[in-house]
This record gives sequence, C-alpha cells and structure tokens, in this order.
Amino acid sequence: MIHWDHYREIIEALLNTGGEKTAAPTADTTSWWQEVFVPGQLLPFVALFADGIEPEKINPLLYKTRNFFHASQDIHPTSQDLDVAHERLMDYAENQWFVFSLDGGAFVACNAPPSEFFRRNMPDHLGKQYFLLFLLTLYNTFANQAALGCGSAA
Repeated sequence: MIHWDHYREIIEALLNTGGEKTAAPTADTTSWWQEVFVPGQLLPFVALFADGIEPEKINPLLYKTRNFFHASQDIHPTSQDLDVAHERLMDYAENQWFVFSLDGGAFVACNAPPSEFFRRNMPDHLGKQYFLLFLLTLYNTFANQAALGCGSAA
C-alpha cells in the first residue's frame, strides 16, 4: 500500500513535468496548476461490475457507490437515497447506472449480461472514452466556477 505522502510526491512530480523546464519548484515558487474543489483530494472514477448480487442489495450498493463509501461502512440511507430514480444516477441498461457527483464518477453494473459488449467492450469504453468525458465535464465545471469566482481553489 502506498502511503499518502509518497502518492502526493508522485502526483506532484507528474504535474511538475507540465511546467516550465526550470529548477524544481520550491515553497517560494508557484505551480502552473491550481487545485480546485478540495485541495489534496483526488476524485475517483469507478467501474464496478458486481455479479451474483441479490436484487435487495442493489440499491444499498448504488448508495454506497454514489457516496464513495467503503464496502464495510455502516449506512443509514433514507428511502429517497435508495431510489434508483435518484438525480445523481443515470440509467444505462437494465441494472446498470452511471453515477455523477462532485465526489467522483462511477459506472455500476449489477449482474450484467455475459455478452462480449458488456464484459469486454463496455469496460474498455469506461476506461477510455467515458473517463475522458468525465474529466472534460469536471474541467468544464471547475473552469466555470473559477470564471464566476465561486470555486474553492486553493
């Protein structure tokens, strides 16, 4: 398991490759990037394919995924929280949803059909095209917030 300090060093090293090719940044220099939303927090993008899940466990799984709770976290959702018509869920196919929020993005498939498309093509698309769309949407959201002066940039 990577310790947060090491992970942060890796991310900062990657980000520093995009700036001017000068000496390594110090505490006195500014970065070419600006943190938005919650400084130091990454936004997850999850593709979750759950097989053999019982129908009564689907809605709690969606709730946990939508809120990015860990699997063993105790939850106490309201009936509205468990509704598959929730505003942060978008139906994709039977028992499959996209999840959107400023906490992150996800795709949840419960007992997906065993077809080539759902088992091979869709996971590939999620890691490429859909992930790119997620990043572009986040960029647009944060750019609009910054332009309006309502972002929480660090």
